[in-house]
Amino acid sequence: MEIMFLILTIIATAVLWGMADLLRKVASNGSNINFLSFIFNLGAFIAPLLVLIYLVLKNQNIKTDFSSSVLAFVGGVLAGIGGILLFYMLSKNNVSIIFPSVRVVSLIVVAVGGIMFFKEPATLKLIVGLMLSFVSIYLLLVK
Repeated sequence: MEIMFLILTIIATAVLWGMADLLRKVASNGSNINFLSFIFNLGAFIAPLLVLIYLVLKNQNIKTDFSSSVLAFVGGVLAGIGGILLFYMLSKNNVSIIFPSVRVVSLIVVAVGGIMFFKEPATLKLIVGLMLSFVSIYLLLVK
């Protein structure tokens, strides 16, 4: 049952992010991309805020250590900068090229980071998958 929950959660996350990405593309044709990025991230802030309020009202333990909070904050700043760049790219390019390219490069960064920083195994399957990822980027970007 645990694997089915994981699969459904992955699908739900991918669908929600995909819908958000499509809305981001539509919005990128509007006003200032820096302002739009701010609005997008403000919207992304609301859902975790509501969950946090719910947990506080239910007297749930929400304590975390300082270093984890700093890392989460820095990750949010990096995501915000990436969001501004993404709005810029979307305002000038096709969504069908930009999002797959960004997602695949992100996948490569995370996989290599997992190997380097978390000592995750560099299996043959992972290496072949990363090589195929590079091929997909090439096919998407080269005319």
